[in-house]
Amino acid sequence: MRKPARVTSSCSDDPIRLVNSRFVVLAKKLPDKEDEEEEEGIYYNDFGDFSSSSSSSQDDNNNNNLLDWSTLKSRITQTKDAIVERDNRLATNWRSGHWSVRGFKLDKYNPIQRLLQQQQQSEDLVISVSKIALDAERSAEDIVSGDDNTEDVSIAVGRTDGSICIVQLGKEYMTTFQAIPAVSFQDTTSTTENSTTSSQVHYSSKLVPVDNDDFSPTDREEEKGDTTPFQILHQFQASSSGSSISALFMEGTDVVTASVNDGVVKLWELPITETQQEELVAIQPKVIFQGAHSKNVIVIKSLVIFDDASSNNNSEQSLLLTVSSSEGSIGIWNRETGHLIRCVHIQDPYQQQPIPILSADIWNDNNNNHVNLFVGLDNGYVQGYTLQELLLASKDDESSVVVNPTPSCNFLAHGTQKGKSGVTALCCIGKGTTGLLKPSAKPSILLLTGGADGIVKQWEIFFSSSTDTSLLKLEHWPRIASQRMKRRAHIFEGGHGDKITALVGDASKILSAGADGRIVAWSPSTGEKMYSMDGFDDTLSNVCLDKSLLITDGMSNYVCLHDFDLDQDSFEDSYELEF
Repeated sequence: MRKPARVTSSCSDDPIRLVNSRFVVLAKKLPDKEDEEEEEGIYYNDFGDFSSSSSSSQDDNNNNNLLDWSTLKSRITQTKDAIVERDNRLATNWRSGHWSVRGFKLDKYNPIQRLLQQQQQSEDLVISVSKIALDAERSAEDIVSGDDNTEDVSIAVGRTDGSICIVQLGKEYMTTFQAIPAVSFQDTTSTTENSTTSSQVHYSSKLVPVDNDDFSPTDREEEKGDTTPFQILHQFQASSSGSSISALFMEGTDVVTASVNDGVVKLWELPITETQQEELVAIQPKVIFQGAHSKNVIVIKSLVIFDDASSNNNSEQSLLLTVSSSEGSIGIWNRETGHLIRCVHIQDPYQQQPIPILSADIWNDNNNNHVNLFVGLDNGYVQGYTLQELLLASKDDESSVVVNPTPSCNFLAHGTQKGKSGVTALCCIGKGTTGLLKPSAKPSILLLTGGADGIVKQWEIFFSSSTDTSLLKLEHWPRIASQRMKRRAHIFEGGHGDKITALVGDASKILSAGADGRIVAWSPSTGEKMYSMDGFDDTLSNVCLDKSLLITDGMSNYVCLHDFDLDQDSFEDSYELEF
């Protein structure tokens, strides 16, 4: 695995920022004589007039401290050029495979459990990373516009002991966290007449940063630039039974979890903090979702729909979507109350047995206010649903359960060419090409599927109105093996020797992770393999894509950040290191 080039962070206190695709410039004036301690901001917006919170006139000295227009235009031009230069650098690095690596290591032993196991003369329980989730509140618009400062990025990490860590990303090459015994207190109030408040004591472990003994003094001397360490902002036990985290979702201060062999889904609201907690706080779930699944929830998604086509903000509904693997069930919940709105079961129509769901993803079409759900099944088929149709699938108000609703699309994606079937990975990566080639064409999206056969396929899903104009029909392309896509490749093979475990991508690249411990980068247009990322010693099951970062597991108790934001000189100065 490549050791990172030592590069200095490009972050600066530049008053010119690109926000929502518009340049906003902040300049500060000198304080008034009457109140020297107060500072006020003057905001320039797109070369327009500026406003201030004070209406008092400025003297000549204060006016001289404002940015003149020529300087302002020059700075905006420089900022635009810097953004274009960075975008070009990122595109080149993603295409050529130039990246650096950094990350953090979580202690693989719990000291309290280890003591109990030693007393019982049993083997130590090794704790590894099971799930990683990037904050969904980090909007795609900010990332595309260039406002993607990685110093503000936090990720949620689920582990095989049922614990959750919220980690703020850093710049240090490797931050090591060690588990130490800890005591947390939880206030409880009795329900008797003379109510009293008491504290319950919980014994657990806490991860704290320690000096990294894996590097020699020479390595430390070579580490240059920004060395801000990774920080654990929150850590708590999500599974009371200690079962491995099987699904994880993060959005702002909300974290949603599910664990293996447990169909209960929990929403946790985290305290707002920007620094590492000094004391371990026992966090209780805010909302519990139960009644749809009995075990193995593998996918958690959050979405907002509107009750009518007018998209009135007063009629919006916040939902949570969960998918259970072995049961072939889909749960649609009210995110605020935990009420189960609809439970969908996918079964074999002949044997009346559930068809296991191996993968799922959603696509929110903002143009027509439709949310589309795609599931990859164990039998190699992909089924697509419009969420509004699932919510209307049953007219019986007494039951929320629907069995085998008619899918909007249903096609065989991965058959038994290599004796293996099953859609093991699935991802919606953006709008399709038909609308770009012909504006009058039907809208479409691009869908990636990965199979147990180790093959990746790209599909175009078209939207067409049904007889009921309020609903949509989904059509896939290619429809037969001999057909091909325009300007996009359909089949990507030869990169993996085992099943595909995760897929991410966009218009310029496709990244597939496999159980063989390899990540392969593909050209979406030609289907050719651009490069591979090797060196992982475990199955890759988590791949999170940011504009400049690829965050992965695949190394037991390590989380790896592959940073593609570096120049060619820094890449040539880097060197190899095995974790």
